[in-house]
Amino acid sequence: MRIISLQLRNYRVYQELDLELPGGVVGIYGANGSGKSTLLESITWVLFGKARTQKQQLPASGSTGECSVTLVFEHEGHHYTVRRSISGAAYQVKARVTVGEQVAADGPTDVDRYLQSVLGMDSTAFRASVFAEQKQLAAFSDQAPDKRRQMVLQLLGITPVERARDHARLHAREQQAQLDRAAPLLASVADAEAHVVQTLAAVAAARDAEAAAAATAAAAQAAFKQAHGAVEALSDARAADALIRERGNAVRARIDDLNARLQRQQSQRDQAMEEHAELLAQDAVTDDVDQLATIIELHRSVHTAQQRLSKLKVPTSATGPTDESITNARAEAESLAERQANLRGQLVTATERLQVAQTNDAGTAHLDGADGCPLCGQQLGEGVDQMRRHRRDELSKAISTAESLQASLAEVQPQLEHARQQLKTLEAAAQQASAAAAEHARISAERAAQQQLIDDGLSQLGLTESEMPDAASTATLQSRVSAAKVRQQARANAQARLERLPAIQGEIDELAGQLQVASADRVALLAELKALNFEPSLFSSLVAAGERAELTHDTARATAVAAGRALATEEAFAKAAQQTLDAAQTQHVAIAEQRAVAAILMRTASLLHDFRQYIVGLVGPQLQVQASELFNQLTGHEYDGLEVDPETYEMRVIDHGTAHPMARFSGSEIDLANLALRVAISEQVRFQAGGQVGLLVLDEALSSLDADRKDRTLAALAQLGGRFQQILVVTHAPEVKEQLPQAIEVLRIGLRQSTARVVETGV
Repeated sequence: MRIISLQLRNYRVYQELDLELPGGVVGIYGANGSGKSTLLESITWVLFGKARTQKQQLPASGSTGECSVTLVFEHEGHHYTVRRSISGAAYQVKARVTVGEQVAADGPTDVDRYLQSVLGMDSTAFRASVFAEQKQLAAFSDQAPDKRRQMVLQLLGITPVERARDHARLHAREQQAQLDRAAPLLASVADAEAHVVQTLAAVAAARDAEAAAAATAAAAQAAFKQAHGAVEALSDARAADALIRERGNAVRARIDDLNARLQRQQSQRDQAMEEHAELLAQDAVTDDVDQLATIIELHRSVHTAQQRLSKLKVPTSATGPTDESITNARAEAESLAERQANLRGQLVTATERLQVAQTNDAGTAHLDGADGCPLCGQQLGEGVDQMRRHRRDELSKAISTAESLQASLAEVQPQLEHARQQLKTLEAAAQQASAAAAEHARISAERAAQQQLIDDGLSQLGLTESEMPDAASTATLQSRVSAAKVRQQARANAQARLERLPAIQGEIDELAGQLQVASADRVALLAELKALNFEPSLFSSLVAAGERAELTHDTARATAVAAGRALATEEAFAKAAQQTLDAAQTQHVAIAEQRAVAAILMRTASLLHDFRQYIVGLVGPQLQVQASELFNQLTGHEYDGLEVDPETYEMRVIDHGTAHPMARFSGSEIDLANLALRVAISEQVRFQAGGQVGLLVLDEALSSLDADRKDRTLAALAQLGGRFQQILVVTHAPEVKEQLPQAIEVLRIGLRQSTARVVETGV
């Protein structure tokens, strides 16, 4: 695999980057924090969607556009273009792989699956084989044996086998613990079988008792039917007697009702004749009610208008400020507010610069001439004092600027508050004056309307303003109207009753005829009842006998029902006993199956342990051979080789036939040995995964080497061209561009913004 180009858009610190990557050994250098790790991280993210942070933190700070990474790489003679992006408020991830003009995979899941098949490894194996970080290299020699062994096994992918083995062991122990807890709780199958036999005997006895109770209930039912038949024989005569008596009662009630209605009609007739005689004697003269009502309404209208007019007081008018004075005050307040905002913005910027200056000044306090420059890494020498003076001058200037802006801001604040208060006072006065003018106009218009109502009312009454009607005259008119209405209603009622006299007399005659017919019906019903000759006492004795027979039948039936319930209960007990027996048998079968599962799990754990031991035993010698060969290349065959313990992965350098511990050698030899083992692990991971990536990334692997060892390491890396198509060497030292055939420089171009470019080297 060789990376051809990398395109970043709004990805972390890279807003827009188009980078063509050369083949072979390529140095990537830049200051700490400039974005070297982010550049490498974009490769694993575009390929497998894996990054150090969540997807919400990948888009560049402050950007609103799409965050995307496009990678073009060559692998086994084919060119692949992979693009992965994040867009929208929901941070939707899209991915696509194209080969030439054809889309090979679309969607994050399909892209991950497709690239695993192309490269022959998943994201974990890819990172373990391709990326060699400084902390991993140091761990091989600095960590304790257990920690070092754990890291190597994790890189080789053997850790999942150990986890599967431990999981199988734990699951087997849990199964065995459940068996131990369940054993005392198992029900006895023999006891359950004996209980089933006992309950079946009880069911047989209950079934016999239920049959006897059913026979007794049948005999009682026959006796009840015989008594019920005797009652039924007299039921028709009893029903006819009751019907005749019911009809007689109805006829008697009708006669009483007709007599009462006849008396009421006669009373209404006599009352109507008396009222008519009285009305003829009364004075027929009455007032005109409609005319009096109109006069009263006019009186009330005049009174109401006069009361409203007396309550309406015209307010005095008020004069407010001019529009020009308000406009001038508003312009003054806006000008001061704008000046305040500008001063605050300048103060924020000055404060940030002051913090940067304080940090820079504090950073130079512990430096001396032997320290390296924070920017380039070279020794400061006599320039340390000049750097300190420069930092102190920057700090002094930043403090002065911040204090000046604070003083200006403090001066403009009371001026702005005074201007705003003056504007608020003028606007309130203008609003009050406008409201007072509107109220004056409204009250004046309403007074004129009420006065017009008074004038119109007096005109219709034919009165002058001095003859204004009072409440007493209105009350007198109202009394006359009420008395006239009462007399009119009484005369109308009497006239209506007089007009109904013929109808009342007709109803009286009709009621008298109906009364005569009802009396004849009553005489006929009495004769019919006498002819029926029904004896209620005989019927009562037969009913009592039937009730006794019914009680006996109900008792026998209840006994039979109770016997049936007892039988059902015994059958339920028998069923429960059978279920208990079945459950006990099922539990014993389940326990046997659990024992088998526990045995299988223990066997699985043992097989996984043996498999893990086999892999470790197979990988150890291979790492020994590969690491020793690489160490010889990196050291120019200065030593006989490198020995790697297959269990602890502790390294020893073989010098003149003797294996010596790493503590005997300098830091550069230790780093070269660590690098050799890490590259050997990468090749072993690729071999196990079945892929041939051909890419190696060394992250800060040269930081602790001296110049001579660094040159030799870089030369050895160049000799690895047969194993790797592309080797990316990441470092913060800028001199790497003078020691490698190709280099990429990562630069800061602003606040949290960086870019990268291919630079010409001195090789």
